[in-house]
Amino acid sequence: MAASSTYFQLSSSILLEYRYRDQGSVDNQYTTIQAPWYLMENEHDDSISIFNSDPSTNVTGNVRTRMGVQTDTTLAQYGYLDLSSGITPLNDYDPKLTNSVDLPVGFTATQVVSYDTVRLHFTQGFNFENNLGFLFKLSLNNVDGKKVNYLNVAYNPSNTYFDINSNPFLFGGRYYASYIEFQVPALYNLQEEYRNGVATSDPNLPDFPSVKLTGGGPDLRSKIMVDFSFISTEKKINSQDYFNCYDFVSFDLPTLDGFAGLSAVVQSASDGDYIELYAAYDGNIIDNFITSLNNTPGNDYIILHDLTLLEYIWPAGGSTASWIKTGGLEFVQDSNYEDPILYRPIVQNSSAVAYRLDYTVRLYNRSDSSSIWKSASAQFSDGYKYGKNLRRINLGTNPIQPKVYNKIYDKKFTVNGQLSTGEAVATGEGYARFVTSFLNTNNIVLSSQNAFLQRNPNTGNVEITTVGNSQSEVIYAQGLSKIALSSTDNFFKFVIYKSTGDNSINFMDLTGLGKLYINFFSDSSETKRYLKFDSPQIAEANGEVLFKIPEKDAKMISNFTNKQYTITSDNGEAVSELYTGTFYPTGQRVDSFLDLKIANLEEQIKELTQLNSSLNTLYNDEVSKTTELKDANKLQNSKIQDLQRELALQIQENNALIEDDEIDEKEKAKLLEDIERLQRVQSETAAQLSSAQNEVTILEGQLQTVNSSVPNLVNLLQATINNTPQS
Repeated sequence: MAASSTYFQLSSSILLEYRYRDQGSVDNQYTTIQAPWYLMENEHDDSISIFNSDPSTNVTGNVRTRMGVQTDTTLAQYGYLDLSSGITPLNDYDPKLTNSVDLPVGFTATQVVSYDTVRLHFTQGFNFENNLGFLFKLSLNNVDGKKVNYLNVAYNPSNTYFDINSNPFLFGGRYYASYIEFQVPALYNLQEEYRNGVATSDPNLPDFPSVKLTGGGPDLRSKIMVDFSFISTEKKINSQDYFNCYDFVSFDLPTLDGFAGLSAVVQSASDGDYIELYAAYDGNIIDNFITSLNNTPGNDYIILHDLTLLEYIWPAGGSTASWIKTGGLEFVQDSNYEDPILYRPIVQNSSAVAYRLDYTVRLYNRSDSSSIWKSASAQFSDGYKYGKNLRRINLGTNPIQPKVYNKIYDKKFTVNGQLSTGEAVATGEGYARFVTSFLNTNNIVLSSQNAFLQRNPNTGNVEITTVGNSQSEVIYAQGLSKIALSSTDNFFKFVIYKSTGDNSINFMDLTGLGKLYINFFSDSSETKRYLKFDSPQIAEANGEVLFKIPEKDAKMISNFTNKQYTITSDNGEAVSELYTGTFYPTGQRVDSFLDLKIANLEEQIKELTQLNSSLNTLYNDEVSKTTELKDANKLQNSKIQDLQRELALQIQENNALIEDDEIDEKEKAKLLEDIERLQRVQSETAAQLSSAQNEVTILEGQLQTVNSSVPNLVNLLQATINNTPQS
């Protein structure tokens, strides 16, 4: 699907166009050899800045010499990285910036980086809104929460790399005629590359651009962060150029084109000689899609259509044909989105061999002034069908036109193939009627306001302002309106209504009524009439018409005896009177203004009283809701405090248990040591007991030997005794 352009108004004269790449295409991709990369660490604000190498100007435009970088967060100070001044580059002068030698990002293998396109459009006569320049930044967050700036344009009047737009356009009432363009990394593709590399544990992940260009990998939740500010002051310090930016416009953009299914359709109709134009989503007319968009809070989308007609013409005596713009059309669609726009071109040159329709659909959100653009183009070779003059049948130089008298018309008709017995036409009367006036003036009512031209200080456009507003206008019945002529140029705005017959009135659609005039009648029966004054702020479809009475004529008309004026419509065949009223001369206009002012103020008081009553009711409801919320909040706070106390008590108990567990562990360790010691004593005792038992056994053997020898010894001793002589 085709890529979309998203537009945001950065200031009254600068328009951002962010063009997402088509994810189904291989366009807008460059290798790391075609567009090498630089990475600069900035210790001033702990950020990373990336840009393409210096020779990549004609590839992406996103190069160091066009950028700026922050050098003091406290003073909101930035420095130019301009290389054309001939002095030492700022990043080589400032020790907190990566020097030029260490800037290049190396890759083990050639990698491919996908790019989105950024354009900053300038109004015709762009003068920086009386500032010294501007700073425009795009950034993302990496996985460590560090900001990565991947576009840091510092643009001032000394820069001349802007382009003149070959197709200038209107947007928001401003005419954009030039722009600067950059190719920037597509954040969506970086995030998808990193996501897939992590999910598959790709061993080459550390060499991916998504890792090397973001300082470790992009945050998968990060959006495109946009910051814009005008440069208010500049200064030179040690031959280095610095500037200050204070008030930033900041917002986020989605990483992926959310309107990839949106398209513009221009095609020949299948049932007639005309062209169909419409916006589509996923191949279907946009009705359901725009309805779902507008059901989301914060959305109020309408469609702006922009059509350009070009003819392919061979110039006289020329050898090359070219496309020449011969027509254009712009219109707004705020309803009936289910219906295509029906268009029939007018090919102005009979020598045109083909014509082309360039068609742009702008999906415009009136809530935040953002806009989505889609374009289409169709070429046709049947220009003869849409020439200035329709094709005619050649009947010869003097065709015979017979006259038929007493022609009898068949007045019968058929029903379901059966001829009726009655007549479809009873008589021939009443079927031709000549109307001399197509308006019933008795049903016309009108509101009139003195109008003034003033210049809008914000847009510079001349606009119409009136006394009062549409909610407090006084509506006059036929003949009752009174207008006041001043002694200067007079502008009168009228809103014409038509009664519907049910005690209600509706705006009268004045388009197609012909030329509208206001008429005054002199004493000599001469009619002074003035054609309507064209203004883009006047909506004739809503009954609005504006007239201008020049100063010189106003003084003359003030002296007319007849104080009547009329508003008439001339359709080329008949003049019809829409409304008649009276006017006040120059010197009598005060009372008229006072009456009108009083009536307006009374109406406004009534409206404001009703509004105040509604607001009071709403206020009382809000006070009641606030009281209920406060009571609920008190109850909730009480519950929270109870829970906090219970939590504190539980924490104390847990700490006590932990302490008991620690004591138990110490006692257990001591018991284990005692058991181990006793086991050692037991083992030693058992060994000693075994040794003792061995000794006992030996002693028992010796004792047994002794016992067995004792009787012999006794006998021997006894014999010895017996043989010993007595003294």
